[in-house]
Amino acid sequence: MTQIGTERCPCFQAACALADFRDVIGAREAEPLPRLWVARWSTMLVDPLDQETPEFLRSAVVIFGESKRQTTSTSVGGLFHRPRLSFSYLLAARRLIVSASDDRLDVVAIPAAYLQRHAFELGLKDLTRAAYEIERDRAWLAALEHDPTTAKLSDVRSGRGHVFESLTRRLAAALELVNYARPVLVAEMEAMGKRLTAIEGQQHTWFRYGSFDRPVVLELGSVQRDLEALFERELWIRDWAHACDSATVWAEMALESQSLAQDSYSIEKANGMTREIDNLDELI
Repeated sequence: MTQIGTERCPCFQAACALADFRDVIGAREAEPLPRLWVARWSTMLVDPLDQETPEFLRSAVVIFGESKRQTTSTSVGGLFHRPRLSFSYLLAARRLIVSASDDRLDVVAIPAAYLQRHAFELGLKDLTRAAYEIERDRAWLAALEHDPTTAKLSDVRSGRGHVFESLTRRLAAALELVNYARPVLVAEMEAMGKRLTAIEGQQHTWFRYGSFDRPVVLELGSVQRDLEALFERELWIRDWAHACDSATVWAEMALESQSLAQDSYSIEKANGMTREIDNLDELI
């Protein structure tokens, strides 16, 4: 947990307050700081994260292959070095929180909270897109089986937006559309969405452009742990053997997606059809 914000909002006044605070420290170097000052200016992380990165975050960020040790430059993208963005943002939030926990977490609290929010938003969209891809691929296979010469591959529906309430409704509708309705999963997502929405005060842009007139307590540690548990439980499969043993909708859709791709490819190959793949998602 960390507390941010001051009673005097503008940046100039906040800077002046910090300068005044430093003067107080210099003048009273031998005296302990009053409790009020400590509560107002120090980072209060009473529920720190485990320093060890969970297995699912280490293994799930890069879809194909291993990342090489790098310094300050890197390459990303392409077939063999492709990040899964929802997991990338969640991992970035973890690393930011852990690295700042021993110093001044309040300085990076808002970026960390934004990374958590965006990770969850992309996780919602991952599930929604997976359902819409199933819809698209079922229609494509049916068209190929009917008449390969006239079959047309449609676009995948998009799940745009940033408001969790509407994104959760879209997820529920998408899952129901392809007969993967999961009321418990949707309720979990809805609860996390409400929790994050309450933090940002019903304004989805608050972490980017918000006002900090009053102190705000951010439970970064507990939110991170709960997001990681949710992602590992509902949005991750270790490998295909794990997928076969998993009862999650993510695993079930992954298995159906693989089956649809194999069946479609067999018909395409038998009919001499070639298709240029513009989107790497079609290879997953």
